[in-house]
Amino acid sequence: AKPKMPITIFVNMVCGSNAEITMLYKEHCITVQGEEVTEAQKQPVTEENIVKQVSKLGDTCFEAEMVQVNTDGKAFYSLKALNELRRQAILELENQIIVGNGLVVTREAKDTDWDKKLADKCDETIEEKKGWTIQISTMDQLQVVERLFREGEIKPEKVYVESELLLSENWNTIISSELIYVALPYCMRQKDIPILDKLIAIIKQQGYNGCLVRNIEEYGYLKKIGYEGAVIGDASLYVWNSYSKFFWRDRMDGLTCPVELNKKEYTRLFDDISYEKVVYGRLPMMITANCVKKTMGKCTGEKSEEYAVLTDRYQKKLPVKQNCAYCYNIVYNSVPLSLHKELEKGVEYPMKRLVFTVENAEETKAVLNYYKSLSEGETTELPFYEFTTGHEKRGVE
Repeated sequence: AKPKMPITIFVNMVCGSNAEITMLYKEHCITVQGEEVTEAQKQPVTEENIVKQVSKLGDTCFEAEMVQVNTDGKAFYSLKALNELRRQAILELENQIIVGNGLVVTREAKDTDWDKKLADKCDETIEEKKGWTIQISTMDQLQVVERLFREGEIKPEKVYVESELLLSENWNTIISSELIYVALPYCMRQKDIPILDKLIAIIKQQGYNGCLVRNIEEYGYLKKIGYEGAVIGDASLYVWNSYSKFFWRDRMDGLTCPVELNKKEYTRLFDDISYEKVVYGRLPMMITANCVKKTMGKCTGEKSEEYAVLTDRYQKKLPVKQNCAYCYNIVYNSVPLSLHKELEKGVEYPMKRLVFTVENAEETKAVLNYYKSLSEGETTELPFYEFTTGHEKRGVE
């Protein structure tokens, strides 16, 4: 890790005056002022929250050695505005240090207005929020989620729906539209644009909240058409280091932890933002344009929820989903990832995701009930016999 420069931070947050941050490093001192601080109608910003926000220095060259806050206990100031004030202060302190050492300050130009709009939303939408999200691939899984949702047994923060389900003739759901996020395909090719255009029209018509983006092409597509819904980055949109993290953080309304990182690696990487962590689900081992059914001479060209099976050299059965809507195959792991042991130890994740792929209705219900019991501190029988913890311990090799 590169060495950090210790700085002292003073924050003035008093009703009726402008918010103010002062940062000191050796002989260098800068002060920036923000918007006027108003009186809170309900919940004033606490000294603890102020310290937490201004100490989020991420991949900058600074670390907060001491933070002092002056507040009257009645102040309201949005976290977005406070984060922007912190970034402005860091920028000015960096500039003063650079110029003080006889160098010239050069900065890369900012991105487009669309990027800035997403960046402005970033600090509010990626604030810490705990709960569960669910990802489903079939109508059977959806019906189980709907039933448990209707009965009040589960209360997910988001429900990710694979996009090909929206294209089916029998698509319908009782789940609140603001909870629905459409999972875009793992691969995007030029020929898929008309399908995506149709999907976006459905999303807008139904009032669904946003999209789960799995590759950079889909991000570019949404940016080009001026999509204004929420954009969540999936685990396949690799965020392996602080540079990629800050790049995508300022363009997304949420990020998903890469499955290849171990606990130490992703805890250090995501120390200053919230994220989703897949705690259950079969992980894709390969995305391939070579269709298993076509190779076997059994391709009908029709959409189907049936799965083919590949057998590896260890005689493990790997389910293969034929995604006919986009003409590619997904080869899944032979066993699901499950981090139930980590949850039993009390490990906390900002947002936990359950991913359903090849599970039937009965299996889906059993897994949902198991993790619900686990979250409530109850110990029940594991609903599957084999599982993997993935890279949770070994990390990137």
